[in-house]
Amino acid sequence: MKRIPLWIILLPALSLRLAAGSFSLKAGLSQAGMISGYGEKALTGFQFGPAYELSLSAHLALGAELAFVRRGTAEGMPQLNSTISNRITLDCLELPVMLDWRVNRIGARFQPFLCLGGYAAYILGVKSRFRGDGVSYDERIADEVKRADLGLLAGIGCEFPLLGRTFVVECRLHHGLTRLDKPVYPQAWKTTSLSLLLGMRL
Repeated sequence: MKRIPLWIILLPALSLRLAAGSFSLKAGLSQAGMISGYGEKALTGFQFGPAYELSLSAHLALGAELAFVRRGTAEGMPQLNSTISNRITLDCLELPVMLDWRVNRIGARFQPFLCLGGYAAYILGVKSRFRGDGVSYDERIADEVKRADLGLLAGIGCEFPLLGRTFVVECRLHHGLTRLDKPVYPQAWKTTSLSLLLGMRL
């Protein structure tokens, strides 16, 4: 008799467990930096994607997301002289996993929460734009950057009902732990950002 794969046996239980949670869509903007120890200009980045949350208790929930994220720096490459600027953008596919702690409600409508966790990201593409001495051009520099990134996340937010839906507003701080530059520059390339996100539960 042919043996049934284990994943087929566990799939119904996993589906029921996922159904017990809630799905949402989140999108927002960020102010991002990348080069440690350098007075760079912040890049206005963005992110969007689906999110899933599973309640563990009345005050705790486990959340996971799959987001397309743009980070980088509006002015980088500190090894260049001051007359040249270089805007570096990184397009990433990111998987954040966070633990949410829900504090007591404010009135009957607003549910504040704190979140803490980490993420794993894969860098899909990297582009730099040089400007200086009357010259401007774009260059792909994916070979100079590591593809995998790991980091920490922390945030504060609030849920509230509106027009028959539940919405989420969240402010999130992102700090990368991976040094991304393959050539070792004097300053490390590590992603950072402060994001403002808006979400809607489906």
